Amino acid sequence: MARFGAIPKIFGRIHPRYLTPDVSTLVMGAVSLVWTLVIINVSQNVLSDSITGIGFQIAFYYGFTGFACCVYYRKEIFKSLKNFIMVGVAPFLGGAMLTYIFVRAFLDYKTTSTDVNYSGGFLGVGTPVAIGVGGLLVGVVVLVFANIAYPKFFKRKWETADPGILEGTVKGEASVMSD
Repeated sequence: MARFGAIPKIFGRIHPRYLTPDVSTLVMGAVSLVWTLVIINVSQNVLSDSITGIGFQIAFYYGFTGFACCVYYRKEIFKSLKNFIMVGVAPFLGGAMLTYIFVRAFLDYKTTSTDVNYSGGFLGVGTPVAIGVGGLLVGVVVLVFANIAYPKFFKRKWETADPGILEGTVKGEASVMSD
């Protein structure tokens, strides 16, 4: 990420003797330590709450990816029945199912009752919701900040493969795509 300019260049620095990313290793170690201390003090059952919380993030990410697939390949969907099912219907249904799971889990785990949650609550919501949805919200804040601080990364041109590569109608050519 530092090499592409999405985060400060210092995070990409490699230690000359150990040949490891020293600054990013130390910063992530400190962040992990702080996170561990916070979560141990908030949760009675750290493993269960963390796994459930990460489930929110997984459902969001893969659900969003399913919908993004439909949008990205929208011009390819109606070219054949196979494309319609594999590029349209399957990703959309996957996105819809994961969205349902996300919402249903949120409604189930938002309560601070220990009947449902392993550890009760944190900041007025269930601990898994605080971990999962809170992590997503922190990510949005970081994304907005990074977009302002490092606009070059977000405005760069992307190389994409032609969808015909999947069908074998196009050899491995890449095209450049911009926003």
